[in-house]
This record gives sequence, C-alpha cells and structure tokens, in this order.
Amino acid sequence: MSAFHEQFADLLTTWHAFRETRANRRAVEWLADEGLIPDDTADKYQQDHPDPDVP
Repeated sequence: MSAFHEQFADLLTTWHAFRETRANRRAVEWLADEGLIPDDTADKYQQDHPDPDVP
C-alpha cells in the first residue's frame, strides 16, 4: 500500500463513494442529453442520488 493510502486511509471510502456517485450522475445526464431517457427521469435520479457528504 502506498504511503498516501496509509496516511489517508480514512478518506478512501469517502473518495470511492463520491467518485461512483459522480460517475453515475454524469452517465444519467448523458443519457438524458442524448434523448435516451426522459428528462424527468434524469431529474428524479439526480434528486434521489445527491453527492455524498465529504469531510
């Protein structure tokens, strides 16, 4: 394990949750922009999946 991971191990879970949530939100936004899902469905997803709290 790298020194960074050792020093900031408590932030790894938070980082992974944040990164996954943001990636999913961007994917839903792209789907809506391309007309593959309705805008209201994308809006509901965004409302139901806010960014996680970060320390």
